[in-house]
Amino acid sequence: MIHLEKDTLLKDTMEYEEYTKNEAKLTDEEKRALGIKVCSGCCKNRK
Repeated sequence: MIHLEKDTLLKDTMEYEEYTKNEAKLTDEEKRALGIKVCSGCCKNRK
C-alpha cells in the first residue's frame, strides 16, 4: 500500500497568473463589421 506524506494533494494557496491587459485595437472597418458604431467626429465640429 502507498503511504502519502501529505493529507491532501491540493495546494494550500492559489496560484495566479501575472496581470496582463486584454486589449484589442480595432480599425474603424473592423468595428463596423462587428456592428459597433463609429463616430466620425461630426458631433464635435457642430459647436
